[in-house]
Amino acid sequence: MTRRALHRWSRHVTIGCVIGIVGLVGCRRESTESPKGAAKAQRPTVIFILVDALRADRLGCYGCSHGNSPTIDALATEGVLFERAVAAAPWTQPSIASLFSGVYPTAHGVLGYKEAYESVVDKTPAVTVFSDDFETLAESMKRGGYTTAAFVANPFVVREFGFAQGFDHFDASFASNLTNGDVVNKAVLDWLDTRTDKKPLFLYLHYMDVHGPYDAAPKFLDPLLDEIEQKGVSELLTPEAVKKLDYLWQPPTGPTDLARHNKLSHYREYWEARYEAGIRRFDYYFAQLESELKSRGIWNDAMIVLTADHGEALYEHGYWDHGFSVYDTDLHVPLILRRPGVLPAGKRIPDIVRLIDVQNTLCDQFGITPPANTQGRALSPLFTKGGKWDPVSAYAEGVKIGPEQRAMYAAGWKLLLHTDTDKMELYHFVRDPGEQTDLATKYPRLVEQMRTMLDDQLTRNQRRAAGLELEKAPLTDEKIKQIRSLGYTGD
Repeated sequence: MTRRALHRWSRHVTIGCVIGIVGLVGCRRESTESPKGAAKAQRPTVIFILVDALRADRLGCYGCSHGNSPTIDALATEGVLFERAVAAAPWTQPSIASLFSGVYPTAHGVLGYKEAYESVVDKTPAVTVFSDDFETLAESMKRGGYTTAAFVANPFVVREFGFAQGFDHFDASFASNLTNGDVVNKAVLDWLDTRTDKKPLFLYLHYMDVHGPYDAAPKFLDPLLDEIEQKGVSELLTPEAVKKLDYLWQPPTGPTDLARHNKLSHYREYWEARYEAGIRRFDYYFAQLESELKSRGIWNDAMIVLTADHGEALYEHGYWDHGFSVYDTDLHVPLILRRPGVLPAGKRIPDIVRLIDVQNTLCDQFGITPPANTQGRALSPLFTKGGKWDPVSAYAEGVKIGPEQRAMYAAGWKLLLHTDTDKMELYHFVRDPGEQTDLATKYPRLVEQMRTMLDDQLTRNQRRAAGLELEKAPLTDEKIKQIRSLGYTGD
């Protein structure tokens, strides 16, 4: 779309009283449809790569020029890239529960950061368990004839919290935010080398290389520090901003020039470099995984899914880390699907899509009837010739601690609601992807309509949750230690 056409379209949506926006995005439609025309024969290996805390805009294929992600960028040229994929929540537990179940966080009820925090501070054994009332992505794939296996480095995505549902093999024995990608790779490769069954394979691999505390080796970090020193640092952090870094405020380990780090650590550019070094580290291990799977004859014909559970804030809106806001720093994630000979190579999709759509999409690809209770929709019409697609809205919720924030996306716009004050912010995320210009006072009628959409979605989510009984998982001392390492602080 040209800039002039985009302006005409945007003006029509806003000034034209936004009539029909609810119908345009189909926000009241939640799919229960069976897949159409999906091939059941010759089902390939499916390799699902989840990179924890990976924000889309720091990848080359999403426009970043820093050279962080050559392996991911190459994957994008072989498949379909979704430019506007939205996570359902800004932190891991509710987001993964939504990804696995295809429903929004209020509907599945896994929103217990406060419980986890109190478990660390007070040693109260209370963390919400992902309910088995939902058919998970792994269960759908297993029902479709797949052997399912997961290798998970995040301490929250574990068996005792309900996330092993549907997996024939589930390994989180190495779960820690300090686990490098080579550990995940070794675990999956060792398992593959002993596997004997001939059923098609669904692999879920959950990496933590990008997650805080940003401790990539010097070979990944030092070139980025060289660049910022050459350009010159300019964004000096206030004492408040330094304090908010919390568990992130620590020097990198390994052989390094600590004086250099001490000098740079009071600048925001330094922490951006620390974060991006983690992306480079993951990309390095991803390339190793690809090479190893190719040597085993697994990669070339496989369907690859690459995404993230959430992004990461780098103090653009006064937040570090993730989970404390529903700005796009935390919600805009990469989504790449690659299936040689079936999905178009190099195709880019600008439409809003949601992580809750992934389960339906994979079911559609392999002729598996999706679960009846999903709120997602198959994305296949967006990349299938002649496919008919009704635009969708996207909803997000579930900050970790503090007053609840919620977001609604529709037709190029995003409404952000602060529930404690009822303050609403409005952004045009096409023209203003950094969410720097709040247009709420300029377009009050649009704000009103999108607030109605948001409230309606929340009501539907709450109705789905009616009668859902959630369990609490006890925490061992080791699990509390792992949770602390993720940034859950306490005495």
